[in-house]
Amino acid sequence: MADKGVKYVTSGIPGLHMNGMTCDINFTMQNIIARIIPVFMVALLLAGCAHYPLNMTEEEWTRLSPQQQMDARERQARLDQERAIEMEKVRLEQARKEAEQTRLEEQQEIEAGMIAKYTGVCIGGSRCPGGEKEHIYSLGQFAYVDKIVFKAHDNIGKKHNATVDIFADRIPVAENVDIKQHGSDHTFFVGEITRNIIVKVHNDDEVKITELRIYGSPLKLDKPRIIIKQ
Repeated sequence: MADKGVKYVTSGIPGLHMNGMTCDINFTMQNIIARIIPVFMVALLLAGCAHYPLNMTEEEWTRLSPQQQMDARERQARLDQERAIEMEKVRLEQARKEAEQTRLEEQQEIEAGMIAKYTGVCIGGSRCPGGEKEHIYSLGQFAYVDKIVFKAHDNIGKKHNATVDIFADRIPVAENVDIKQHGSDHTFFVGEITRNIIVKVHNDDEVKITELRIYGSPLKLDKPRIIIKQ
């Protein structure tokens, strides 16, 4: 029940159809105020965020003539362009330094015997593109492989108990290698002449091999060599 002595101002909005019936919706003054205040607050915030060229205040800006305002905008545009050019120079210089650092690191790896490097392979499970259970890292020719070093994680999907087998061609190098959910580094000595390093998922789980490096020395053979593992 409404309190006595309190008057409500209503405004009807005809023409609203609801369930096939035409009816009026009445808004009390409280409803109207409740709807207007958020809009009013947004307008105030936008007004408070007004930005004038050259960090001028509103008072300084309004004292300028139209021509002076145009000149100020043009000067601000030039400053913005100069700042953008300077930022791009800094970005390019940073990219150049990072590329040079990467080149030096790879050169050091090559001097240490690295003959191949691979990145970004996902195998196993249903969430990896292609759904392959193994990946073949081809050297393109026979090479003596001293060791392999790789980084991998099992942070894909719901299961996190992946293990992998590693082969040099079909010669076993390591079995049931546990791949940690949040990543792990592995080094395995091979000591074989081979053309391929093969990583095979041992169960139905996803593995992301973020990097694999092969160390050794390439061989150029006129005829394929048959390797018999005793």
